[in-house]
Parts: sequence; C-alpha cells; structure tokens
Amino acid sequence: MRFLFVYPNVQKVWAPRLGISVLSAVLKEHGHETSLFDSTMMKGEEIKKNFSASVEAFSPDAIGFSVLSNEWALTRDLLKLDCISSIPKIVGGHHPTVDAEDCLAHCDYVVKGEGEDALVELVNAIEKGGDTTSIPNVWSRNLLGIEVKNDMRDLIGNLDEYPIPDWGIYSLEHYTRNFLIDVKPGTSIIGQFEGSRGCPYHCTYCSSPHVMGMYKDKGTWRREKSPHRLMEEIKDFEKTYGLDMIYFVDEIFLTQLARLEEMADIFSKDVKKPFLFMERPEMVKEEKIKAVAKAGAYSMSIGVESGDEEFRRRVLNRKMSEKVIIDAFAMARKHGVKTHAFNMVGLPFDDRDRMITTRELMKRVKPDTAQFSVFYPLVGTKLRDVCIEEGFMEADNEMPENYYANSVLDMPSMSREDILKYQTILEILCGRVGKWSDFLWWMYETFPVTLKLRRRLKFLGEPVRYLKTYGFFGSFARLAFKFKRRFRDKRVQKDVETSQPYSFSRPGK
Repeated sequence: MRFLFVYPNVQKVWAPRLGISVLSAVLKEHGHETSLFDSTMMKGEEIKKNFSASVEAFSPDAIGFSVLSNEWALTRDLLKLDCISSIPKIVGGHHPTVDAEDCLAHCDYVVKGEGEDALVELVNAIEKGGDTTSIPNVWSRNLLGIEVKNDMRDLIGNLDEYPIPDWGIYSLEHYTRNFLIDVKPGTSIIGQFEGSRGCPYHCTYCSSPHVMGMYKDKGTWRREKSPHRLMEEIKDFEKTYGLDMIYFVDEIFLTQLARLEEMADIFSKDVKKPFLFMERPEMVKEEKIKAVAKAGAYSMSIGVESGDEEFRRRVLNRKMSEKVIIDAFAMARKHGVKTHAFNMVGLPFDDRDRMITTRELMKRVKPDTAQFSVFYPLVGTKLRDVCIEEGFMEADNEMPENYYANSVLDMPSMSREDILKYQTILEILCGRVGKWSDFLWWMYETFPVTLKLRRRLKFLGEPVRYLKTYGFFGSFARLAFKFKRRFRDKRVQKDVETSQPYSFSRPGK
C-alpha cells in the first residue's frame, strides 16, 4: 500500500516530528511504501495547492495526518479537499489522542495513543478489505455509520524491538536548518532522537496525565531505550547525514543511574557527540550529572515555569522548592553542562508581582539561556478546565497556530497586552542584575514603546553580547559560521537525496 503522511507544521520551524519517522519505518518494515507532505515553509493557499499536487503525484491508497492541537484547524481544511475525498483518511498524534470525538467527525479513522501496532493493523486491514472496526486504539465508523470507539491496547513494552526511525522521509533541511542549529557554534547537522516515553509527573498544564489515565492497567507507562539501541540509531543517522549535535526529545532524562553510567561508557567511546536534553529540577543529582557530562551532555533545559513557589505547588502541581531549582542549575554548571530555563507567562491568575518573582528567581538561577513562552490551555489539561471555570476563556476556543506569540485568556489580574509586555521584558533582562537592569525594567514597564524602539536598535547590542558569550576570537568564529551558513549551501553527504520541503519520499523496503 502507498501511504502518505502529512506534517501540517504551522509553527514553520525546521524540526522533524519523530512520530512520523517511527511510523514510516514500521510501515516499510511491513512492505508498505511511504511518502511525506510537509507544509513547513508554505503559507496560506499554497499549502492546499501543493498538497493536492503531492496527492496527485504519489497516488496514495491511504493518508495519515500527524496532528498537534495548534495544527488541527489546518488539518480540518486539508481533510475537506476534493482530491482526497475517496481516500481513507487517518488522523493521529497528540491532539486526536486527547480529542478523538471531535476529530472523528472530520475523518475516517482516529488512532489514539501509540500508533506503531495500531497503524500497521489498520493499514493492513484497509489494503486487504478486512475489518477495520475492531482494532484497539482506533476509532472509526461501521457500515451503518455508527461510531466505534475501541479500547486502548497495551503499551509497547520494549522500545528497542521496533525498527530504526526512517530519517529519510524528511528533507535534509530539517537536520541542517533545525531550530537548534545555533545552540552550539559550528553545528551543521542536528539529529533528534527519542530515548524514552512516558513522563510520570502530573503538571496541570500538560496533557500527559490525561493520556496516562487512558492507559491505566495497560502496562508500564515509563519506558526507556537501552544505551546500545540509542547508539545504533545515532550511528545509523550519522552514516547517512553526518552528525554534529544530538537532541533528545524526552520529557525527562536523568532517571536510572545505572543506565546513565552505561550510556556514559558507550557514548564517550563510540558516539563522541555533544547532546541536548530536558529535565525537571528535582531529578538533577550529582552522580547523574557526572554521568551525562561524561557521555557528552552540552546543555540541559530545565523547567522552572514560574518563580512563585506556592503558585507552582498549588496551581501547576510542581512541588519542587526554590532551593532545588537553584541547586539543579548550579550542579550543571559545576560539571560543565550549560543550562536553559523554561518559563511561562500568562498562566491563570498571573499578575505583575509574579512576573517580578520570576525575574528574581532567574537572577539567582543564572541560566545560560532562557525562554518565556505564553501559556495556552491545551485540550486534555487540568488548567484548561480551570480557565473555563474561571471564565478566562470560552470552552470552544479555537487554538491559534502560534500559541507562543499571544494569549487567549481574559483575566482581571493581567491583560493580554501586559502578558506580552512582560514576556518581552523577561526575555530581555533574564538573569541580568544591577541598577542598570533595574532601570531598564522600570523603563520598559512604564514606557512599553521603548520595547519597540529596542527591537529596532537591537543590532547595536550584538557585538557586546557576542564578546560576552564567545570571547574575542570566538566572536569572529561565530560570525564567520553564521555568514557561511547564510550564503553557502549546507554540506550534503554523498548519495543523500534532497527534495522540495513539501514532498519527500523513498520506496519501501
């Protein structure tokens, strides 16, 4: 069967969605042929036009959409197109998992949760004209048009048993123009890898607890690939594309010390590549940091979210103390691992005092870099229910394509304009101390027009920032790297196929 995956990437950032790579590899292993429609660098009506052209060129027997919540509006539009009216249409991914009821009204099949086994079983049944209404994890309709909502199958027990992801289904730009390419100077190729599944925590802004509940009594929620398997995937990627930097997409990383020490031995001898990973503050222990530093850890992204300890505990269900957060960043610095801080602004009940508290914590934490994202109440989260109950938003609120750039909440404690203002101020002054930074805070807060002026004059501060970050000679090297990357083609490995970003395919095995 010819199967077309659809990546409705409305965020417009170069980054592969690993779920598609994994599912493509599984389908190929079972004799199917796959292709990808990728909307990453397209706008408006050209998406529909290119999608129709891709469908005509590939002539798929079935189409599968991998969908995040902010991609659902675009996905709905594509599902309505005449060019796929007679083709079986499947939606899967995060959003259909938490909102299958609504999704099923617009497609033929919804795959909930892990899709490796469910999708293969569904595609095989479609190909052979078999029964598609009794497949676990799949919602559909029977011949009478009645919705069939099947139970969840058991969670995958051993992640090592599945095929190596199909890196080639994506265009090369997802690895050479990846959104993390600038994290470490000199990086030209980034590979993204999944080392584990199943975050065991219950943060109220995350839908993971909801999905965890769907899998109750269906197996072990937290699963990890072996270090040997990770090395195998990394070597496979490097053989084809080359590799300068590794990014692990796992929600948490520092779990079993024995596994981390095994990874340190294997990676320090056979991988020898710097990597990025994400972690919670309370998971950062000295022996674990020592192990990942030996393995090649370059930077660790730590979720802080808010500087108010009571607010984190009561509203976000993040029960770590301020001391634990500060110690986590200090521990990373001690062992030569850079840090990046995740924060959110515009959370329910946020106000100016909480913005100041977050700034003060960032001063003490001293991250190398930080980000301040605008909170969005995702479907399937407890905080979405809170926002609806408090009247901060309507229940049928349509999710914006870029929920990092604006707020959808109407709160008496903080206007949308102030949310965006403080997001910008915090990003500018994160970690900066002294009377000058205090003056800048007052100026930006009192006269928001200065934020717009600063944006236009930002280039004047670039030399100072470069000298502070990279040193005198390092600044020249950094600028030379950026110049080369902008005006020269990416390095392309021999025998690697390249493509237009909207259509990329390789024959099945």
